[in-house]
Amino acid sequence: MFTTASLLCGLAAGPGTLIGARALHGVCVALMIPQVLAGFHVTFDGQNRSRAFGLYGDSGSPRSRRI
Repeated sequence: MFTTASLLCGLAAGPGTLIGARALHGVCVALMIPQVLAGFHVTFDGQNRSRAFGLYGDSGSPRSRRI
């Protein structure tokens, strides 16, 4: 679904279509986040799990976009 929403964004002919496709994009991401976090929980143990969650949380922070 996420890939389809990306395709719709790329093929959007106008702002209304793009806004709708981006909304679908957001819904798809919201459905994927719990699966990613569950994967971290199952894959990593102890300190490695803490680090994985920390890196995941930091990836969305404004300071992580510094170059």
